[in-house]
Amino acid sequence: MKYRALIFDMDGTLVHNMPTHNQAWQDTLAEAGVQIDLEEFNRNTTGKKTREILRLMLGAQLSEDDITYWAERKEALYRQRYSCCREPLPGLLKFLEQAAALGLPMAVATASPPDNIPFSLD
Repeated sequence: MKYRALIFDMDGTLVHNMPTHNQAWQDTLAEAGVQIDLEEFNRNTTGKKTREILRLMLGAQLSEDDITYWAERKEALYRQRYSCCREPLPGLLKFLEQAAALGLPMAVATASPPDNIPFSLD
């Protein structure tokens, strides 16, 4: 099979940050008064954007100001906790170098907020 390009998901694929995201979600939602089961939470929210998750977990009636507050709170917790341990998954850099040597165009697709992209990929 000949590949013409590679598109990577970011969270959990290029970087091992899902446990940190999960903890930030668990703590943020607990602050908002919602306890979650992480397995069920992941099943229901994988691939969704933060704003969608907040509406799902805290209610469709949530104001835009509340969504912004909780979204910023969750992402601040994530970046604070993950800043100490940002590193590529084992073997990733070698794989990317080999793909680049083959001239394969590469891109990242993610549902993460824009501020998390350079933070995670830096």
